[in-house]
Amino acid sequence: MIKEVDNALQVIVDTEIGEGQFVIKFDAPTREKVAEWGGAHAVDLFLYEIHEDRAKRSCGRISVYQKNGEAPTLENLGPEYKIGEYEAPRFFALTYMLTVWTGTPMDEHQVLGQLTARFAHEQTLLLPSLESIPILKLLGVTASLEISELPQDRIFTDLWPAIGNTHTPFVSLTVTLPLVWFDAPAIEYRVDKVTVRFPDEVPNAAPSITEPPAGNTGRRPQIKGTCVAGATVTVATTNGTITPATVTPGGTATTWTLPNLTDDLAIGRHELTATQTVPGSAPSPASTPLTITVVATPARLVVWGEGADQLTTGAPTEQGFTQVACAGAGGVNYPLVAVAIDKDGKLRVWGQNAAQLSEAPTEEGFTQVACTGYGRAGTLVAVAIDKDGKLRVWGQNAAQLSEAPTEEGFTQVACTGYGVVNYPLVAVAIDKDGKLRVWGQNAAQLSEAPTEEGFTQVACTGLGGADSPLVAVAIDKDGKLRVWGQNAAQLSEAPTEEGFTQVACTGSGRADSPLVAVAIDKDGKLRVWGQNAAQLSEAPTEEGFTQVACTGSGRADSPLVAVAIDKDGKLRVWGQNAAQLPEAPTEEGFTQVACTGSGGADSPLVAVAL
Repeated sequence: MIKEVDNALQVIVDTEIGEGQFVIKFDAPTREKVAEWGGAHAVDLFLYEIHEDRAKRSCGRISVYQKNGEAPTLENLGPEYKIGEYEAPRFFALTYMLTVWTGTPMDEHQVLGQLTARFAHEQTLLLPSLESIPILKLLGVTASLEISELPQDRIFTDLWPAIGNTHTPFVSLTVTLPLVWFDAPAIEYRVDKVTVRFPDEVPNAAPSITEPPAGNTGRRPQIKGTCVAGATVTVATTNGTITPATVTPGGTATTWTLPNLTDDLAIGRHELTATQTVPGSAPSPASTPLTITVVATPARLVVWGEGADQLTTGAPTEQGFTQVACAGAGGVNYPLVAVAIDKDGKLRVWGQNAAQLSEAPTEEGFTQVACTGYGRAGTLVAVAIDKDGKLRVWGQNAAQLSEAPTEEGFTQVACTGYGVVNYPLVAVAIDKDGKLRVWGQNAAQLSEAPTEEGFTQVACTGLGGADSPLVAVAIDKDGKLRVWGQNAAQLSEAPTEEGFTQVACTGSGRADSPLVAVAIDKDGKLRVWGQNAAQLSEAPTEEGFTQVACTGSGRADSPLVAVAIDKDGKLRVWGQNAAQLPEAPTEEGFTQVACTGSGGADSPLVAVAL
């Protein structure tokens, strides 16, 4: 029971400050222990006292009744339906000392204050072992959580001297557990045969939820993840219910997809968790919560900018789109094209240059798409990830990316290049292990990609010629920015801290039109760098941004622009070419944005948002 409380408190701490940001300890914070941590940022939850809360003690026994197939009840249904008796619950208090250790008092105070606010908000602690006890459900009793008061004289005379360390600010947390004892009716049985079954595999870890992505989503998102073979997965939310909530992939499958939801999720914030059960075993611990925000109106496509006329005719008008990409320089001879994924996961192509991408795959279930090319006849190509995680390439320039990896499980893809003979294309995708995979006729310019696993997001840019080589930026498992490619010098001064969540980059890569990149850090702040950073230097400075896109060749006559989505879902446009994207929609609730165009007077910019 105590270990279950430890796990629940750890989940709350990880959720509040970010999993992996701090080491979670349960030791007495002695000088020796703190020294052993070696300066690592740590949150310590020291269980220093256990006692019975006698003020809540009661006596007596409570009978529980149950008819066949019906829920247990306290109503007296007669002796034949009596399934047993419980003693009245007794309540035991577990008191923890919460301390933060960073080596810097101001940082410790900030995190301690953040955790204090979170624990002050929490009033109950959901423990699966208690949830499974019928009498506690019938009595409406659960584990409570509160910030408790400690007599001041004990802080100095008992607690810290016993620990053997200098008095440090801490929060005292008390978890009060109801404990019950059950007596079943005495029944005589004769055992003729005993069969013991050992499960082939008992999950010792939680499953994972891989979709939908964190952030805004519609009322019936597709929910997917991974599990052990033979498991039944159950998904839960902190905001209402999920219907249906259970799936059994069957066979040796280690991925799962929840059936299409039959009821809308409640509007607002949800924390989704999953557990898995193999026949003959208890349910696994819950997965790390995935935070999504369910919005009332499914996403619709909104097009604006001086080049908008090239993408307005033929644009889909229905709701429920999940992702969009666009490409082309934007001039009369280099018209634009856009590709979006609708609510069924189908690819929808439109724009004045749609003919170059007209042979898109027609099945459902696509999850991500990217496209590139200058827009001249025969230069455009698109790459999409289908429901099995396979890469699908098409377009009049598909030959330049024809040797794509063929296995399943890819999660993200990006591509770039001018698309003509001397400026060929390249693509980078992230496979099921989080490894970067580079291919295309210009792959040599990005051949020295990092080789470890765990990457989560990638972007690339450059025309791809000898005078305008390519560069790519990826985010590794620690949220660090990794830059590589023949033009990496133009983006070499990337921020070095951890926790970045999204990145975009643009520019032709020539000496007169150098590159720039924009990333979103762990606080949701926009960070701009690169040899052309001056053109995007006036980025908004507040926190909470969730997505960013940028475009433009970067020359003085075709400068750069960027569009980001803030914490309220509002579109924010800036850059030396912001005038080409005037009158952006002003409402809240946007979740995704893309933009394209070289940015010259004869090749104006356009943006598309969901």
